[in-house]
Amino acid sequence: MTEHARVYAECVGISHIGWKAPPERGIDKIITEARVYPTTILRSVGREERDALSGAGIVTLQQLSGYGGKPPLPVNRFRGLREEAEKVLGI
Repeated sequence: MTEHARVYAECVGISHIGWKAPPERGIDKIITEARVYPTTILRSVGREERDALSGAGIVTLQQLSGYGGKPPLPVNRFRGLREEAEKVLGI
């Protein structure tokens, strides 16, 4: 969220949420507190892989870790991403 958008929202009384906005309850804090991490935090995941995962309904690391269907990516790559996700989750 740009500074301009943030100021506008505050001036007209629109509730808003963004990364670190509002500072006490931004998306970053919600993710950390709930420990529900999006697959986009994986450093090795590319745009096409992210799109394939989300197309299969996999948008969180928990979903990636517990996915039991046909992998939307080559099996070895899917396993690698699953292992990376489980390291982040501490599984």
